[in-house]
Amino acid sequence: MVSKRSILAEICWNSVFIDHLKSYVLTTPTEVNINRRLNLEAFFENCLTVCQSITDLFLKTAAERLNSLIICMRMALSDIKNNCLDLKINDIMLLEKIAKILEQFTNLKLNNGTKNDNKNELQNATPPEDFRVLYVYPTPFDLEYQRPFLRPNITKGAYQSVEHYLDVQFRLLREDFIAPLREGIKCYKESNKNRNERRKRINNIRIYRNVKFNEEKVFVQDKLGYLINFNKNKKLKINWDISKRLMYGSLLLFTMNEFNDFFIGIVLGRDKKYLANGQLIVELIDDLQPGMLTSSFTMAESEVYFEPYKCAMQVLQNLNGNNFPMEKYIISTCNKVEKPNYLKSLPVKMFNFNGGEPFNVLNDNEWPAQEKFGLDEMQYKAFKAALTNELTVIQGPPGTGKTFIGLMIIETIIKNLYHFYVKNRLQNPILVVCYTNHALDQFMEGIIKFTTNVVRIGGQTKSDTVKNYTLKNVTKYHRKSSNVFKTIRSATETIKNVEHEITYFKNCKEFISLNAGILELSLLLVFKVGF
Repeated sequence: MVSKRSILAEICWNSVFIDHLKSYVLTTPTEVNINRRLNLEAFFENCLTVCQSITDLFLKTAAERLNSLIICMRMALSDIKNNCLDLKINDIMLLEKIAKILEQFTNLKLNNGTKNDNKNELQNATPPEDFRVLYVYPTPFDLEYQRPFLRPNITKGAYQSVEHYLDVQFRLLREDFIAPLREGIKCYKESNKNRNERRKRINNIRIYRNVKFNEEKVFVQDKLGYLINFNKNKKLKINWDISKRLMYGSLLLFTMNEFNDFFIGIVLGRDKKYLANGQLIVELIDDLQPGMLTSSFTMAESEVYFEPYKCAMQVLQNLNGNNFPMEKYIISTCNKVEKPNYLKSLPVKMFNFNGGEPFNVLNDNEWPAQEKFGLDEMQYKAFKAALTNELTVIQGPPGTGKTFIGLMIIETIIKNLYHFYVKNRLQNPILVVCYTNHALDQFMEGIIKFTTNVVRIGGQTKSDTVKNYTLKNVTKYHRKSSNVFKTIRSATETIKNVEHEITYFKNCKEFISLNAGILELSLLLVFKVGF
């Protein structure tokens, strides 16, 4: 059974019906059919009842689609009152109903106007500081202060400039990471205040107590790491093969005073042999006072994974506002999409699909019918748009063929613009970015079917097919000359020597800072040269 709501929605969105209704309403003062003339009051009353019901259910839509119809009714009733003296209509009652609906429309506009004014005022506000100098990592002030300067993302309309866009996105992204951390630390503090009450679960953070730093330091690639004991008594029983705890890049806070002050560490190494012994390699972000690491700390781990936030924020801070990609679409919201530059540069824009007749990809009249591609109407439009526009957004629910179309687009571009026999072929690579590792693996498995000239960045693949194409494996199998191997060995030895010197000089610095003992003059000279 069709609901009243769905019927009213259908009426509201049926623009043809509303247009016909408006046309008839305007002719009612000159209606010649006697039965219709006698029932005009009931006609107007029924129309207004339907309009009022739609307005109560879908106010915004009604204001957009029914406003002109309501005004036509008011005009017609005024005309009937003044020129059709033989018609007896309760125009006062009908005009009151019209006035009520129009008042609802007016109030909606006023409310929207106030909201827009507030939004505009906030967007035009001057930021308290340049976002490029903001610290990417959280500070004690961030965790204490609840109202940072934020401006909403603009979903309709243009940004004022590239800098305006970057500032808005950076601050929203930073707060998106810090807000859960702030909530978790607040919950932890409240839990410690009410020790007599039953402890509540602390969301967003994991707490480790009695964490201690070892004297041993470890180099992980080119970074100096500190070895910490976070589970010395081995009370934590964790399966590190499947656990998401303490992943590489996770953010850690160390404190001795309930996080009123803290210093920051980043998980640098997740070696299972260390984790099994309750140990972890951590990179410290800030310089600390000598001797400070001899204390015992409470450590908080953010459950929100920090590494992608850090990378994205650093990119936003370093982006050049004078060379921003897709500026006219993203910043200025231009709705006229240009043809791709790489197609403009080709002397002949001829494409070939599955051995069929070549056609000019930029000429609509030469495109084969959708049946030739085995696509439905929407898939055909998406495929065509992606090949002929420099910016295309394809969206749809699961199962509508987004991955299939994406692979078809890449295969067509590679075969027509990248193969060695193509004149003026493209040289720069195609970049594929996916939201999850699983999605990327699926896409890669499809790409490998028509080209093996592909590299996967990141080692978190679970596909046996894709593993051979990870950056690590591709570089491993790539043939290197004897000179390259010699250079690598030499560089490795140099790195080891430099790491040893860094450790030595750090120990010297700590020793000197403590003013302990008598130093040889030669040591001071070496120390001065090193720094």
